[in-house]
Amino acid sequence: MLRYVRNQPLSFTSQGMLIQHEGLCYTPCIHHTAVGQDRAIGQAETFRGHQHDLFHVVVFMKSHGAFSLEGQVIEAAPGTVVCVSPGQKHDFVTHREQAVYSEVTFSLETAQQKILTLPFARVLQIFVGLPLQLKPWQTVSMETAHQLESLIMEITDHARSSADIADYCCQRSLARLLDCLVWSCTKLSQPSAHVDERLVKVKLFIDHHYTEALAADDLAALANMSTGYLFRAFKKAYGQPPVAYQQQLRLEAAKTLLRATALRCHEVAVRCGYENIQFFHRLFKRTTGVTPGQYRKQSSGASQ
Repeated sequence: MLRYVRNQPLSFTSQGMLIQHEGLCYTPCIHHTAVGQDRAIGQAETFRGHQHDLFHVVVFMKSHGAFSLEGQVIEAAPGTVVCVSPGQKHDFVTHREQAVYSEVTFSLETAQQKILTLPFARVLQIFVGLPLQLKPWQTVSMETAHQLESLIMEITDHARSSADIADYCCQRSLARLLDCLVWSCTKLSQPSAHVDERLVKVKLFIDHHYTEALAADDLAALANMSTGYLFRAFKKAYGQPPVAYQQQLRLEAAKTLLRATALRCHEVAVRCGYENIQFFHRLFKRTTGVTPGQYRKQSSGASQ
């Protein structure tokens, strides 16, 4: 069994992994880890359900026992992954029997010691930028369980190291562990209103052909809808009709090329699908408030 218990003041020097919420930046702090935890350490009567302002990721590798979460006793099969949020009452020892598990305990804090106590699922949503759903516990493949255990071991090794770069390495390994949770233990939340697959098909087509001249009739045929119905349904689903959506893609692409390349403004216009250069200039200024040349100067920091 390999363990780590933090015995040094919290360090906020590394920015290897930051979580931003409501204008504040939170840094992960590793408090405790265990790899291959196969026995209770301490007197049996000291173990009971408890809660705190920390996060747990627990992976059961061998199991003949259970754990408790929010007063419910749950059997722990090999490959069971438990994600405990701050404030959730839990106990991994009392019902453990012959179970073997690995775990990492961490907090998310600002340099001013403000602690983030959001649910684990919400933290993953912020981390990824997508509306994810995370179960408090579930059973994954043993391949995934071993991957999670290896990452916990990696975090433990870095946490126990005295190297100057250890804190950065801990944060990056924790980020990879969260990556693994995202891919293996979550699913995308379904939107409240289901978007017609035909509209999704049209949107994806525009995404890939935004520089081309797209006829409204052709888009309607692609969706097997009338032109009028397509435009109304597309606007309801995505906030704007197909033509305006295509125009938005072109202008965003133009901004990117103006910032990231040395192409002349008329070359940018052509690459984004505008044959009429004067129209491109008028549209760009009407939309952004500046000409393409002025936008490039502002983006580069050059004086005008």
